[in-house]
Formats: sequence, structure tokens, C-alpha cells
Amino acid sequence: MPHLDSLITKIEADDETLGAAELYMSAGSFLVGQGQLIQARHYAERAHRTMARIGGGPIGSPDIQNLLGQIQIAAGEASAASEHFKRALDEATPNFGED
Repeated sequence: MPHLDSLITKIEADDETLGAAELYMSAGSFLVGQGQLIQARHYAERAHRTMARIGGGPIGSPDIQNLLGQIQIAAGEASAASEHFKRALDEATPNFGED
């Protein structure tokens, strides 16, 4: 994590790629498991901003919204988490259908 923390300070937002977003998502998921929710949220939000800027990809907004919801649940913020889970569902439905 110290290496990723250092790397993230050197990458300009306009230079971030899908690979960077995937790395941020992985780091966020790892940090949730470690109980480091503030840093997990930082990485998940950065992944979300990157994906919003470049669009789509194998990981997309529904996955990021799900991670943000998991972070909120872990932080004891269920009402905020439900908003992220609803967004994830709304964004996934067009690709996967109602069923």
C-alpha cells in the first residue's frame, strides 16, 4: 500500500487509465478487508472518478457503487449504503436485464 499511495500522488487525473481504475478498485476492496475504511473510500472514489471520465470497461460504475456501499455498511452507515446499492442495481439492470 505505501507504494500505491506514492504512485497515486504522481498520476494526474487526466492520465489515469482503466488499469489505474482497476488498481484503485482492488486496493479499495483490500482495504475494506483490513478495516481501513477511510483509505478504502478514497481509492473507491478515485476509481469512480476515473471510470466516469474514461467510461465503461470490465469494471464499471455498478462495481464501484457496490464497493462504496460495502464501505458504508462497514462504517455503520446503512442509509448511505442503500443509495450506493440502488445506483449499482440501476446501472447494472440495462446490461443484465430485470431478471
